[in-house]
Amino acid sequence: FTLITIPEPMSVEETTRYFAYLNDRGIPVGNLIINRVESEHDDCPYCRARVAAQVRPLKEVSRNFESLTMHRVPLFPDEVRGIDSLRRFGELVWGDADSAPVLSPVRSRAQGTAVNESAPGSAEASTTWKVDERRLLIFGGKGGVGKTTSAAATALALAKGRSRDRLLVFSTDPAHSLSDSFDEKIGESKRGVAGLKNLDAMEIDPSAQFEELKNRYRAWTDEMFASLGGSRWEVQFDREAMRDLVALAPPGIDEIAALSAISDLLDQNRYATIVLDTAPTGHLIRFLELPEVALSWVHTFIRLLLKYQNIVRSSGVAEELIALSKNIKRVISLLTDRAACEFIGVAIPERMSLEETARLVQVLKRLKVPIKRVLINGILPADASACDFCRSRRRSQQIMLENFPSTFAKEITLLTAPQQPHDIRGPKRLQEHFSAWQRLKLEPRAETRPKKRDSHRTRSTSSSKSGAGVGKA
Repeated sequence: FTLITIPEPMSVEETTRYFAYLNDRGIPVGNLIINRVESEHDDCPYCRARVAAQVRPLKEVSRNFESLTMHRVPLFPDEVRGIDSLRRFGELVWGDADSAPVLSPVRSRAQGTAVNESAPGSAEASTTWKVDERRLLIFGGKGGVGKTTSAAATALALAKGRSRDRLLVFSTDPAHSLSDSFDEKIGESKRGVAGLKNLDAMEIDPSAQFEELKNRYRAWTDEMFASLGGSRWEVQFDREAMRDLVALAPPGIDEIAALSAISDLLDQNRYATIVLDTAPTGHLIRFLELPEVALSWVHTFIRLLLKYQNIVRSSGVAEELIALSKNIKRVISLLTDRAACEFIGVAIPERMSLEETARLVQVLKRLKVPIKRVLINGILPADASACDFCRSRRRSQQIMLENFPSTFAKEITLLTAPQQPHDIRGPKRLQEHFSAWQRLKLEPRAETRPKKRDSHRTRSTSSSKSGAGVGKA
């Protein structure tokens, strides 16, 4: 097993937990790839600040993974996309990292070319955005794009702006990154997060909770059939069928079991708004696409229980399953209620993230889950232009940003969030991060860019590719 991380505190802590999980199960891990390691270029202040921010995480990596063979890979100025770029990346991981500097492919393109600050990707300083008062705000996207940070920053801003309302930020991500974002231990439930009396937080592990539920079902099933005695074929068949049903619970039902807790909280009017940080969205989408499968699973289980209702007591299991069936329907109703719910997609300015987010938006539209906004995270700020490397990275991002408006329908509002030179952790930095979100403003580039830029654009978008976040090698 090869682990991959980036030198940021939240990623290092999550990877450390992952490493412990694999070790506990006897799964061998031999290598660790540390991706996106930054370097100073041409005495650039922004590069220097980013390097300084990575010093502590890199020390943590050395301490936490000393038993592994480590491979440092520098941050590329462009996406790792295409055969040549992938080969270069592979050489840096497994081969001679000194054979060809990472900056060399872009230095000749970047030298002497100033970045036009009104070029595509610039944001209007006067543009602000208002969070609609929804009962449920869901932040979702692929791993590593900053959705937990976005959810935490939004919940904090809402709590500060609506002091009379009680708010909850709720995470179903088993990585428990909310604690990392707020820089305080959250656990299953904590009141008064970030020193605000009206902000609570919860970190729930849906799979762990649902595993407990399945264990109760298994124990009850074994106890029930043991009490029947005999070895009739039909009884034995039903016993095996019920055990198999428990083992083959459909994907996403664990997430729904957790979301039903949110539905309960809203019904009880304990919170005016709940901000939900989801795990990478695959489980939830699979469930939403196949709700009848989850309902069929529950109903089959109930029918088998009812068959023996006059022989043994149900110990509440049948009632629990009936409640789960109702919760599945209720959660679907909540997630498709445009007046109560809004899904906010989170992306980064890279081709793979753009394509994945576009697919996510199409799925949500088809399933009638309301989505009106996409936040594009990690934009290099305008003042990050003191060296060729930063200019090249920023130019590459701006070219990619041009593709976002044409990819999404006009009813999707595109927001941008700058990449900070430091880690976004703790209430102060979360608040600063949220206040920097702006609406994307694209301007015609024909009059503001040299014509020869077209060839540069072709090379930068076709020669490299990267996934969101850490970059799975």
